Amino acid sequence: MKKYLLILIAAMTVMACSDDEITKLDEYAFTKNGNVWVPVKGQQRFLDVDFQSHIVGHGWKCTEGYKINDDGSVNPTNIFPIDGGAPYNYYFRKEGCTIYFVDYKFTSYYWDLGYNYDGGTGIVSFDEPKNEGITILSYDRKKGLLTLLDHVSFYNTVLVYRSMTDEELETIRSRHTVNYEEERGNAYTPEMEGIWGNWYLKEVNRGFGGVQTFVPGEISYCFYNHGPLVVQDTSGKDRAVFHPAGTYEYSFDEEAGTITIDGSTYRCVLEDNNLTIDTGAAWDGPIFAFVRRIGSVGM
Repeated sequence: MKKYLLILIAAMTVMACSDDEITKLDEYAFTKNGNVWVPVKGQQRFLDVDFQSHIVGHGWKCTEGYKINDDGSVNPTNIFPIDGGAPYNYYFRKEGCTIYFVDYKFTSYYWDLGYNYDGGTGIVSFDEPKNEGITILSYDRKKGLLTLLDHVSFYNTVLVYRSMTDEELETIRSRHTVNYEEERGNAYTPEMEGIWGNWYLKEVNRGFGGVQTFVPGEISYCFYNHGPLVVQDTSGKDRAVFHPAGTYEYSFDEEAGTITIDGSTYRCVLEDNNLTIDTGAAWDGPIFAFVRRIGSVGM
């Protein structure tokens, strides 16, 4: 899981630095540990003293994003700005971290969290969400570029961050004025974390009625960690009676294998990046199969 080669940056993106940027993504390799990718090749050693010297005291703004392929390689297509949202931006202090993000209602939040950095693995573990964090892959001191594996805002995605100027940090602070910890109140339920994120409807099994498939992204169910389920539907297809586009209250109990949406409870199975919801409306009631949109946990 250690020793990543330094990545060099050279292609312009809308929010990237003015220098040409090329990322040597072919030098990275990952393997699956459960439903989480971990680095096995190319990770740069980054000790605690390095973290304190180069990361703490600076704001970090995302400029690039790359998905990890099924074989553990990195897809070279830059997906930033990322469709359907944006990664978190960070400001690290010695005693804590402030995360800046915008939710589905376009509310600009700041979220103060404790964290722990492990110089042996390069992992930054946050107090919340539990068991989630970021893994530092490399740091380019000359260009102020930080490459990491994200398990918080855009699940299992390689993201490149640029060190903010003082003016950029102040601008972000002035825009993100809503305290997320206060806003969410008692809505936080750690047991629901497994389902957080954006899920694409893959197929509907209607029993004798056959199986209907969908193009990824036509219909999405986005379970937000601070409130509702938002259903989006651009398919124009008949997909049985379930949930049309809109906003719904939900609760999820992974241990019991149930999910309640808009007051109705269904059997469900969550396994890695796959979610199955059995409507149970009849003996051949439709079963809805979803796949997680990679890079969407912690929304």
